[in-house]
Amino acid sequence: MKLAVRHYFPNPLRCFNCQRFGHSKASCRGTLTCARCAEAGHDSSGCIAQEKCTNCKGSHTSFSRSCPSWIFEKEVISEKVTKRVTYAEAKRNVKARSPTPGIGYATAVKKNVKSNSTQIVSVEI
Repeated sequence: MKLAVRHYFPNPLRCFNCQRFGHSKASCRGTLTCARCAEAGHDSSGCIAQEKCTNCKGSHTSFSRSCPSWIFEKEVISEKVTKRVTYAEAKRNVKARSPTPGIGYATAVKKNVKSNSTQIVSVEI
């Protein structure tokens, strides 16, 4: 019998206490934070405040799958499983190929390339 096997990519682990990624409630050292409004001191049951993400400060809940932080963590896990590297190495690899916020292409190239002055000479034929 032949079966196709594919990698399993688990969802990022999110703490139900502080809403951060990478650990569970059992090992959390943070404070109780609402998953809906990102305010400390209460949980999300019954919260009617405006939505705000604890991780990226966006206008969505902390458990939203459209959160850039959730997408980044999912990509790190995918890299870790696919390339068989440690979590820290996978995070470095994903961060290295992700664009840095606030830095445009021209600025990034200017930092990496040393400019040599060149002269333009017109030639008449």
